[in-house]
Amino acid sequence: IELRVHLLRGESGGPEEMWAFVRDTTERKQMEAAVRESEEKYRSIFENAAEGMFQTTPEGFLLSANPAYARMFGYSSVEELTDGSFNVGERVYVDAADRARFKEQIDEQGLIQAFQFEAVKKDGARLWACLNARAVKDRAGTILYYEGTIEDITSLKQAEQEVRDNAERYRRLFDLESDAIFL
Repeated sequence: IELRVHLLRGESGGPEEMWAFVRDTTERKQMEAAVRESEEKYRSIFENAAEGMFQTTPEGFLLSANPAYARMFGYSSVEELTDGSFNVGERVYVDAADRARFKEQIDEQGLIQAFQFEAVKKDGARLWACLNARAVKDRAGTILYYEGTIEDITSLKQAEQEVRDNAERYRRLFDLESDAIFL
């Protein structure tokens, strides 16, 4: 409850009237608490997610990222990435053509899913990444920024390569044995 009291003085300067205003603020306080709780839940999800989360400008400058994003690319803190100078097009993509392909697809479709590309970490090590993102637009349809998630799929790519290598070895072995049978 909010209480406001106003004292009105007469011509002589003495108190003449007193006005009191009472307002029930319960609903407002409940709404403020709900908003705070919602923000805390979002922040917890963002900070503790296993996947990297990000927002970038259309030009590639990182606006925000979560700790998983920073760790994935070998940075000790998100602040290293969000100082306004970190450009993902220049510092994350191994091949600039991949960034151009990403931009073309997301600008046309507004959404991109399972986009795979080779990326580079702070120390120069490479990894394979898979991202899902959407373009956030204003009411006029102008793209304000991209936001999405990214994960390291290097182990998946390595396993795929092993399967291809083994299949090739078995194919060559089978071809050699087939040739030997007919000799």
